[in-house]
Amino acid sequence: MSEQGMRSVEERLRAAGRADAPPDSYGQLARAAALGAEPKPREARVIGLPSRHRISVFRALLAAAVIAVSVAGALVIGVGGDRVGVEHTVALSGDSGATGSVDIGREDGPVRAVVLRVDGLDPAPEGQYYEMWFAYNGESMPLVAFNTSDDGSVEVRGAMPAGMGWESCWITLEGDGSRPPATVLKAS
Repeated sequence: MSEQGMRSVEERLRAAGRADAPPDSYGQLARAAALGAEPKPREARVIGLPSRHRISVFRALLAAAVIAVSVAGALVIGVGGDRVGVEHTVALSGDSGATGSVDIGREDGPVRAVVLRVDGLDPAPEGQYYEMWFAYNGESMPLVAFNTSDDGSVEVRGAMPAGMGWESCWITLEGDGSRPPATVLKAS
């Protein structure tokens, strides 16, 4: 998708307004996309729901599509250059000597930009990938899946819902589900 296409999607998302919360299935979709697997389509049934519920379901589906497009676009081409108005920066460190930072942008309509930078983290083994997580009020949510370059560095741009709070963040090494994910970087 071209940068102009991404801007068009972003404008439409801003016009749609803020979503209540990301759908629970987001983590499964991000994991499938990072592993290159085809996600299993889920049928949304809204027939017979009162109109206020149909709108909530539509907004949740729109939020899922926005997040998926933001993650995919950020992984492939990057988004918007270095124009992130940073509200908060979180430093990350790990036992291996790898370091990182997460810049969390100011609210910009229904989203806020997130820029992750990592240095010194070896590329994930074949069939595995890294995932950045946020926690808030006892709930954890993956934000972006990625891998590092041969020199152990990466810069990933993504977005999170503007109304989503956070208390901590960390990065895990994920795989096919045969073993628990390992935390490789965490807020220092």
